[in-house]
Amino acid sequence: MNRIFLKIALALSPLLLFSSCGKSGNGDEPLPSVKNAPRTLLVYMEACNSLGTSRFDNSDINEMIRAARNGDIGENRLLVFHHPRKGEPVLKEIKNLTGEIDTLAIYDNSVSSVSSARMEQVIADVKRLAPADDYGLVLWSHGNGWIRVSSAQEGEATLARPNAFGVDETLGSGSSRKYMNTDVLGATLRGKGFSFIYFDCCYMACVEVMWDLRGTAPFIVASSTELPAAGMPYDRNVSCLLAKNADLVGAASNTFDLYDSKSGSDRTCTISVIDMSAIDRLGQATKAIYSAHPKLVEGYRSQKFMTESTCYHFDFGHYVNSFEGIDPELLSEWNAALDNAVIYKASTPMLWNEIPLTHHSGLSTQVLSTASQAQTKGYSDLLWWKDVASFLWQ
Repeated sequence: MNRIFLKIALALSPLLLFSSCGKSGNGDEPLPSVKNAPRTLLVYMEACNSLGTSRFDNSDINEMIRAARNGDIGENRLLVFHHPRKGEPVLKEIKNLTGEIDTLAIYDNSVSSVSSARMEQVIADVKRLAPADDYGLVLWSHGNGWIRVSSAQEGEATLARPNAFGVDETLGSGSSRKYMNTDVLGATLRGKGFSFIYFDCCYMACVEVMWDLRGTAPFIVASSTELPAAGMPYDRNVSCLLAKNADLVGAASNTFDLYDSKSGSDRTCTISVIDMSAIDRLGQATKAIYSAHPKLVEGYRSQKFMTESTCYHFDFGHYVNSFEGIDPELLSEWNAALDNAVIYKASTPMLWNEIPLTHHSGLSTQVLSTASQAQTKGYSDLLWWKDVASFLWQ
């Protein structure tokens, strides 16, 4: 640790260090001229939760170090914002070939790492400290898709398990946990210039989340189901994410292959690559179908993506194609829109060896029986509900 802080003293002035930490200054001081890297990849690792307790964060950082020592970073830069289970959040860089870690900034815990203020601060620091021609983002933590924790933008949890992106337990577990709703995540990331977002967490490949994240990045990688806690294999995927033309399908395939090669309950994974330029068309096609007020075919049995007794994520493609009496042209347009949006998808035969994954279209959605059910867990607050899903009953 002393060696790391010695490097900080040699590499950064005190003014830069403190302004980056947000402990003094406004963070706008100019840096010496630095040649832009081809791409800077930011791994935003919110591990002040059960994942950090189980040290999955350290395991993934070690995988990144192995990739670095293999030369996979190249002329690019790999930065990790790491909020550990205990201690202060740190922005650090993993160096190519050596795998050494340089600390670039230290933050205090006065601001939650799942707040828009902290995320925006970190992104601004990344762009000052590691300027690049292109930026990629990995969001690492727990996730539960569209499910909202409160009507506030960033509130304390009032329910037992729900979370959108991230869980911050700096103030303790239970009702003191902090989360970030996906509309806030979208507003925070929109216009930041990321060429892709990779969700290394559960349940984020749902159409409701994609609707909130329009304008944040051209491509998003995510899972419709629970992702095993070990997450993606960074030792395989760093080279994909830092390729000249980021190989997102390759990274998604590596993640899928890792879990598909396992057996029993360990063989569980779904993953998708979403072309975000096609999401508006998918929303319009869905609204056209919902506006016709179709009914589900008799005997419809939804494809569940959760093993819990109450499920909030179901296969989107199977759901829409289970309506009867839809105008064939509307349905054809809808399926074409879905195909354009989901450019890669893969699923194991079973979810945790409990639920057959007979259907996997690459996106999930909530399935409601009545409009009143939209009050559950804040679904009626979602933009997707207001713009699209509510038309099923209007």
